[in-house]
Amino acid sequence: MDIVILELGYINFRSIFKNKLLFRPIIVIYAYRLPSSKGFDHAQLLKFLQYHLDKVVDMDYTIVYFHYGLRSHNKPPVKWLFQAYKILDRRYKKNLKALYVVHPTRFIRILWGFFKPFISAKFEDKFHYVMKIDDLEQALSVARLSLPDVIRQHDITLNAPVSGSNGTRPQTPPTPPRPTTQFGVSLGFILAHNPDSDVPPIVVELIEFLENQALDIEGIFRKSANIGSIKRLQERINKGKIFILEKK
Repeated sequence: MDIVILELGYINFRSIFKNKLLFRPIIVIYAYRLPSSKGFDHAQLLKFLQYHLDKVVDMDYTIVYFHYGLRSHNKPPVKWLFQAYKILDRRYKKNLKALYVVHPTRFIRILWGFFKPFISAKFEDKFHYVMKIDDLEQALSVARLSLPDVIRQHDITLNAPVSGSNGTRPQTPPTPPRPTTQFGVSLGFILAHNPDSDVPPIVVELIEFLENQALDIEGIFRKSANIGSIKRLQERINKGKIFILEKK
């Protein structure tokens, strides 16, 4: 799936690549490109953000914030951040599918704790910390994001293996998937653990639900579900727990 990316750098947006059949905007913000806060008009920055967000808020969109490079000299005032959250009202938050904060620091976690009492549960579900670019690309279903070299290098530095007195510390082997897993594993794995099925059981259940209860719903595939809700449902299915589909 191709994606349109709008990149905020030095206070301007730039289209990275487009898909003629599907427009799924991703707004990318790089902290290291933010100008010095000294003498900078943050009110104008907020108006600028609103102007460009107005172009995408009526469709599903995602925001990715790269925290690397935020320093005391270019850090926006906390008061301004709180003001921005209030001004960017429900219209801007409704179709926001996810807000990814990449390479968060202790400052971000403290700031999140400050904002949390004012944030709705729905918005909280859309907020995700990401420690690796690989994980971000997987979440966005993008093979490789076009990112500045400085961001890639910072990611490599952060996630480099830790060396000890005896050399590189061996990595912990990954935990094997449960037999009930249906997401994040191969089709062969699923069918091997469900010998009576020709397709993953979840596919059969979803088709049966659509045939029996949802054929009369117009535009059912036009709206994306909340990413946090999808991940929780996937985890539940992978654990083999029973889930009930119901028509709302």
